[in-house]
Parts: sequence; structure tokens; C-alpha cells
Amino acid sequence: MKVIAIAVMLTILIFAGITVVTASESYGRHLTVEGHKTAQKTVAPGANATYTLTVNNRGTMNDSYNLTLTNPNNATTCGLGTDLKRELTTGILTPGESSGITLYVTNLTDGVFPANVTATSVNDSTKFDYVNTTTTVATSAPSGVISAEVIIKPETLNLKSQGVFTAFIILPEGSNVTDIDLSTVICGNATAVRGIAAAHMYIAKFKRHDLDIVPTDTKVTLTVTGNLSDGRAFAGSDEVRVKNGEGIPGKMKDIQKKIADQFSPKPKGENGKAADKDKGDNGKRGGDSKS
Repeated sequence: MKVIAIAVMLTILIFAGITVVTASESYGRHLTVEGHKTAQKTVAPGANATYTLTVNNRGTMNDSYNLTLTNPNNATTCGLGTDLKRELTTGILTPGESSGITLYVTNLTDGVFPANVTATSVNDSTKFDYVNTTTTVATSAPSGVISAEVIIKPETLNLKSQGVFTAFIILPEGSNVTDIDLSTVICGNATAVRGIAAAHMYIAKFKRHDLDIVPTDTKVTLTVTGNLSDGRAFAGSDEVRVKNGEGIPGKMKDIQKKIADQFSPKPKGENGKAADKDKGDNGKRGGDSKS
């Protein structure tokens, strides 16, 4: 009965001059590098330029994608993923789902090295997308330590705490926080346990007890260091208050001192009795004795 009803409805719509469009299943794709269609980086000879590729399923069906890489100028290293493959296939992506892949480009001598990646739908080869990268390898590439602005929160750290503290890292213009290599980020003796690039800054988390410092004052300067994906180093410092979780805070010490003073014995005079500043030399209260 449902089939007949649908057929009757379609017939009515057709005779009424209304065009009926049925939804069709489709395959789609979208490939970006660092959020764009092109990207450029400059590194020193032997240093890695890394690019984050993102492939997104823009279709209405589950799909996988074949990624193919071209290296026209024969860079020493040019590959996808840690295995440096020239071709690879993503896992199955549901509609709207994305997958990230890292592209590595390295050369031992100066030069310009384009690397182009194409993503093609496994189920529909007519659906493909591509991105272009250009890596400039130059001996004169910046190699000094980048001066970073570092803000550490909270401003007071309890070294006995099992919690974490946060370093907000801001790089100068010309350096991108998305290039920070989390595995190299260190604050004192503490290695970052997690990190994320957000809103033009890098947010790194550290365990407080990993600092392993012995404060000689209530304030210490903590320095955060690390490397970018092209091998350049950065460093920045911030001053924080520290406490090691022992002892009594200043206000409590003041209270204890007042209590101790109140109940401590008063100093005695020469005759062994408690001194009374209100008494005269003859021990009587008041002024001089009568003649």
C-alpha cells in the first residue's frame, strides 16, 4: 500500500508540473596543507620541513583516499608519514570525517624543492584534490634561538602538588606556533606532557613535581625551551612564586609569635620578682617616697 501511495503522489506532482529531485549518493574530497592549498617553508640543509596535510570526506558515502606524492627536484628526503611513503591510502572516512598526514621534505644542499600531493577517491577516481608545497633549503636560513614570550600559570606553584602548570608560548612574527615540536618542549627539568596550538599561541602542560628545583627564594625564573619542525630553537622565561608545601605561611607565623609572646614568662628584676615599670625605685607605686 505504501508503494502505491508513493507512486500516486509522484504522478500527482508530475502532472502538477513540479519537478521531483531525489537525493543521490556521492563521493567527495577536500585536501589542504596547513589549512590552505599551498604552503612554503625555509630550512637549513639537512633540517626537516614538515607539513600537515588534512583530507576530508566531503561526500555522502564512506570513502578512502589514495595519496600520491611527486618530488620533481629530487629532494634528499620527501615522503608521507613516518615511513616516508610516496603513495599511501587513508583508512575509511565517514562523511565529514578528516584524517591528518605529515609530509616531510629534506635536502642536504641549498635549493628549492616543490612537493605536490594528490588525494583521489578510492570509489570514484573522478573525484580528486591536490596541494602544493615549496621548501627552500638555504645555508643562510635562520639558525639562532628565537626569542619567545612565555607566560606561566598559575603565578604561584606548589612544588609538592601533583597537578600541572601551563606555559603559554608566543613566537615573534615570521615563526608559526603550529611548527612547535611538542617532544622538544621543556621547562626546567620538566618535559611537556601535552600541548596544542591555539589562537596564535602554543599551550603546553607540565607536571609540577617534574620541575625538580630547590627554590632559594619565594620567586624563581622558569625558562621554556623547544624546537620548531625546521630545527630552529626557541626560548623564553617567566617569573613565578614557588612554595614547597612545607612550613607555615607568613600570616600563621605572625599569629603563632603573638600567642607565644602573650604566654611567655615576663623578665624578672634584680630581687627575683617580676619587674614593674610602673613602680618606683622603692617598689611602691607612684612617685618619690616621702621624706
